[in-house]
Amino acid sequence: MSSIRLQAFGIEEVQKRSSNSALASSSKKVQRTMHDTSRAAASTQLSVALCELVFAHGLSDAIPGSNAMKRVLKLAREAPSTYVPPDKDAVRGKYLDQNCSLRETRALKLVRDHSEIYGCSLLSDGATVHGCSLVNILAGIPISLPPVMEIVDCTDHLASGGSKDSLFLTTEMIPVAERIGSRNVYLYILDGASNERSSGEMLEEKYPWTTLLHGSEHVLSLAVGKVCKIPEFAELVEEHGEMYS
Repeated sequence: MSSIRLQAFGIEEVQKRSSNSALASSSKKVQRTMHDTSRAAASTQLSVALCELVFAHGLSDAIPGSNAMKRVLKLAREAPSTYVPPDKDAVRGKYLDQNCSLRETRALKLVRDHSEIYGCSLLSDGATVHGCSLVNILAGIPISLPPVMEIVDCTDHLASGGSKDSLFLTTEMIPVAERIGSRNVYLYILDGASNERSSGEMLEEKYPWTTLLHGSEHVLSLAVGKVCKIPEFAELVEEHGEMYS
């Protein structure tokens, strides 16, 4: 074979390979474009589905962009294709218990970590909600809204002949203070009821470095409640349900 034919063969081979390479590259670009288009369509469908969930169940429009939803989506990517969401009984049963336990653990750690630096306060108030007598206990720290440390259901205690007296309230407050670290609790903020005041005095005696304060929020709530009984305001509340200053 002459050198001229060899050169021609070489050129032809190079052109063939170049053509095949161009076809392969073009095919990859088409596939990549189709893949990107498919992913964009899937993202749009997911956004529509999230909004549909919000609209259908009357949820907050902040949910799709919330950190909780971002966590759900992250975990969904890692879950197997056989995953089945929990039914309503599991949601309000074991998963509610697990979520509550997890939040309690996180809240306690948050309060402990920051109370060692800044100290903290304990806030408490009694309430009767739908016939259920409760006492709530929250922790006040400077870096977040007050985490709920305890909600005491007083039903069994009252049914057995007990009362929400100062001794009972103090008995419920002490374990919370000890879990946080009683030396880091400097304020007890309670409402103005006589049993709460007496409980605060008991806590001051047990923990002499603490100070008892009357929670002004409770007084303000009572004042607003009385204002809302004025006919003109009552009509506004009944018509609009909520009022903002």
